[in-house]
Amino acid sequence: MPHRATADTEGSDDGHQLRGSGIMLKVLTSADADAFFNLHVRSADDTGCRRQLIRNDDTSETFAQRIVSTYEMVWTIRPENYPDTIIGDCAIRYRDKTSNNELAFEGSLIPAYQHQGIMTTAFSIIARFVKEHYAGGNLPFPLSR
Repeated sequence: MPHRATADTEGSDDGHQLRGSGIMLKVLTSADADAFFNLHVRSADDTGCRRQLIRNDDTSETFAQRIVSTYEMVWTIRPENYPDTIIGDCAIRYRDKTSNNELAFEGSLIPAYQHQGIMTTAFSIIARFVKEHYAGGNLPFPLSR
């Protein structure tokens, strides 16, 4: 499952990772499809929310591919001290794909990691990435959450 873009920034050791303040953002790959799918199933079960993103006929691979095709970039969120543990995800997408002038941030965390500032940190890391790679340091568009 190739991703449309890669995240090669400072603080990254393999071109697909962003790091900061105890978390690691790793670009979603096919190797993470099962854990990514289970994250969304578990999150829906934990919060009692309806699984709107997951279709009845989804496999972990088709779910991950569909999410990747919807967003400009998708990262898994992991604690730096447990790099194989996916605790959430975050993504950027264009609000209006025809004009490409406003990016939106979206994300989710499993409940045990909520209210700890992790998503705020993740969005800060992504904002830095966007400033460096999408606009040459000068954003001609607003960043939204």
